[in-house]
Amino acid sequence: MLEDRLREYYVDKDYNCSETVFLAFSDEYLNGASQKEAALMAGFGLGMGCKRTCGALTGGIAFLGKLLVKDRAHTTPDLSRICCEFVEFYTEKLGSDQCDVLREKHRTDKERCFHTVVLSAQILDEFLRNKGLIKNS
Repeated sequence: MLEDRLREYYVDKDYNCSETVFLAFSDEYLNGASQKEAALMAGFGLGMGCKRTCGALTGGIAFLGKLLVKDRAHTTPDLSRICCEFVEFYTEKLGSDQCDVLREKHRTDKERCFHTVVLSAQILDEFLRNKGLIKNS
């Protein structure tokens, strides 16, 4: 299950929010991700290290790229539109796309930003299903 994968990566293996969302979705809906792909996500945690755009959101954007892009962005129809729609959907659901705002609202000392990671994953999953990008199970 997706939440089990999120917990495995974020809590058990200590990946950051961006890495966690990207890895969990890659495992759940594709054939996983390589360690090199995961490493590309490292700098996006903690809002790119400066509490700006939420790392869980950027992990979702990265997953959209992995899911949709076969060659490169410029040869992927509607990629920009889909990413923009996801950011808008995410912001509408959580009230912000900013790490500092979401940390204030959802972070706890015990679980850090795990609640935000779970909410972000639920939002991405809903978005993917609404757009027909993954199958409803």
